[in-house]
Amino acid sequence: MVDFNQVLPDANDLLVGSSIPSLSFKDAKVGDSFTGIITDLRTVQVRNYEDPTKLEFWDDGKPKLQIEVTLATDYADGPDPDDDGSRRVFLFGQKLRAAQEEMRKKGIKKLERGSKFTITLSGTKPSTNNVRTT
Repeated sequence: MVDFNQVLPDANDLLVGSSIPSLSFKDAKVGDSFTGIITDLRTVQVRNYEDPTKLEFWDDGKPKLQIEVTLATDYADGPDPDDDGSRRVFLFGQKLRAAQEEMRKKGIKKLERGSKFTITLSGTKPSTNNVRTT
């Protein structure tokens, strides 16, 4: 069911889909950072980690929500002529708590378009998703 009080995606997003890649810390080392200027902020529902076509819900049936931050960065993929360097960061769970803590420390009340945004890998821990034993 759609809550019509909620801001829905732009109609053109539905027509063309989203081709903005997410920032990835896959091959990053602790201390590595990504920086960009916020160009868009949206609240979106969390997708299932194993099957991104499925949406996540809390036990009470309410949707799990996250903040999707779109950044203008210098991380464009050279060979791809359509890559303008835009990258997305999803703030949920640990990332959301870390962002809230950092904002409190700096006296920032809210994220705003045009603001500089930096995300840094501060540590790693083993994944609990998709763990297989033989």
